[in-house]
Formats: sequence, structure tokens, C-alpha cells
Amino acid sequence: MNQVKKNPLAWILCVVELALGILLLVNVENLMKFVVIVAGAAMIVFGIIWIIRYFRQDAAQAVLGYELTKGLIAIGIGVFCIFNTKRFIETFALFAVLFGLLVLLAGFIKIQTSVDLLRLKKSGWWLTAIGALLTIVFAIIILANPFKAVKALGIFIGITLIVEAVLDAVGLILLYRTGSGEKI
Repeated sequence: MNQVKKNPLAWILCVVELALGILLLVNVENLMKFVVIVAGAAMIVFGIIWIIRYFRQDAAQAVLGYELTKGLIAIGIGVFCIFNTKRFIETFALFAVLFGLLVLLAGFIKIQTSVDLLRLKKSGWWLTAIGALLTIVFAIIILANPFKAVKALGIFIGITLIVEAVLDAVGLILLYRTGSGEKI
């Protein structure tokens, strides 16, 4: 529990990764539709907020922020997302590439974590190093996009997220171990 208090955001991200991975394994297409609709709704909300802020500001100040333009664009994107979820599903490869880039970035961060653990002379640093290498391999596979079906790619991404969540949790446990003989 003490480890969670030291970095609650990292633990929340582990849980979110795990949950998304499981949801992708259960039903890829419906989860993707849900995410696109929620993202669209969020864009509409942000658009409305920007428009309200625009009209609440002094006219001279409002000119500098382009908040009316931002708001209209956000609402347009949001409406497009909500009413064109099928197009987003059809172009899932683009999302997969973006996800692959994020996984690659996570792999690079894990490389630093493993090197940090090694430099701090923490035992088990090699587990994080293996996790980093696996993460980078997963990213390369995703970026190569060898899958033709959205469902297969979604399942692979789900498995990747689950493995990532477990590896992240192990890395956090190793990083925040007190060194007083506390075991994993």
C-alpha cells in the first residue's frame, strides 16, 4: 500500500492499462465504438466550454485566444466522431500506429527505469530490462501492422496492454522497494 502512495498516478495507469486490455479481449469493436463516442462527446464539451469562455472574456482579450474557433472545431470533430464511428473503426490502422508509437515511448521509458534501478544497485533491475525489451518488440509488431483484421489487431493490443500493466506493476514494485529486506 505504501508503494501506491508514493506514485498513485502510475498505479492508476497500470489499472487502466489492465482494464482496457481485458475490454479489448472481450469485445474489440464495441470498445472501439465506445471510445470514439466518448472522445466525440468530450470534444463537444470542450468546444462548448471554449465558446462560453470566448463570450465571457473581454472583446480585446478574446481576439487573442481564438477560443470561438477552437470551440467550433472541437464541436465539429465531436459531432463527426459520434456520427461516423464506423469510419474510425475502418481506419483503425492509424490508431494502431499511434498506439504503437506510445508503446515504443513506454519501452524507452522502461529502459531508463531499468538503468536507474541498475545504477541504484537494486536487485531485479533485469526484470524491468526484459520488460523494456518486450515492450519495444510489441511496439515494433504493432507498427509493422501484420494483421489484416481489426479484431486480430485489437486482441493483440489487448494482450499487449495486459502484459504492459503487469510489467509496469513489477517495475513500480522494484523501484519503490524500501531496501529493508522487503520482498516482492
